[in-house]
Amino acid sequence: YKSANAAIGSATVVANGDQLGQILFTGAQQTGTFATQNVAAMITGQVDGVVTSGAGADMPGRILFSTTPDGSGTPTDRLIIDSAGVFKPAANDGIALGTTALSFSDLFLASGAVINFNAGNYTITHSAGLLTTNGNLSLTTSGVLTTGTIELGAATDTTLSRSAAGVLAVEGVVIPSISSTNTLTNKRVTRRLTTTNAPGATPTTNTDNVDVMNFTGLATAITSMTTNLSGTPSDGDLLEFRFLDDGTARAITWGATFASTTVTMPTTTVISTCLRVGFEWRKASSKWECIATC
Repeated sequence: YKSANAAIGSATVVANGDQLGQILFTGAQQTGTFATQNVAAMITGQVDGVVTSGAGADMPGRILFSTTPDGSGTPTDRLIIDSAGVFKPAANDGIALGTTALSFSDLFLASGAVINFNAGNYTITHSAGLLTTNGNLSLTTSGVLTTGTIELGAATDTTLSRSAAGVLAVEGVVIPSISSTNTLTNKRVTRRLTTTNAPGATPTTNTDNVDVMNFTGLATAITSMTTNLSGTPSDGDLLEFRFLDDGTARAITWGATFASTTVTMPTTTVISTCLRVGFEWRKASSKWECIATC
């Protein structure tokens, strides 16, 4: 089949999208005593762009592949090879590449190839020995990522690697973990300090989240330091209390969880002076034992 626009001597000049020729694949369908010819598939040659005239005129073209879906007598456009050599579907999201039952064995891409999802929403770009993306990469909770090293920033800038089973290293230096045994050098540990003004007769202290408890503006006698004491200390943990009254000396009753050693626990504040008392947790006695006061 050849369209009128493609005929030699035609008075009408072809334009972008015009059909130049068509191959039809038809079959006879019996209807009563007559056979009806239906189109199953077709290949169409079309103009693909602006046509120029004169010597060396440009006639850009494309090939359109169409098939007729099951239950429909009308062919549907499927694939295009355009004038730029691009192989593409005839409609956005219009055709699948393979199926769950029939898959391609391999996919070969040239160096520098780009896999582009949703018009640039997410891209995977190849360069020599490297894939880069323009977004995040995530795995399901059951997914496993296996790699030699992970480069953070530029190559060799910050290298994360496996040192041993369950042990990570950065630039070859092992990262201490909660359960590992390591010697830390040239590291500063900042003690956790909490300040409570006018704490009342039974001050609150949680030894799990404080190392230094600073009570200021004491306006009443402390009847028990044990009543509102909480936490699960480890043997040898250190705890410091600081007391500053409101200008009147206030009595301090420590309670059953505290004990004197060779250092006696103070029983009163010193007027307008910061009183400091240090304790160490002794597992054998299950008490905070006084080791310093000043």
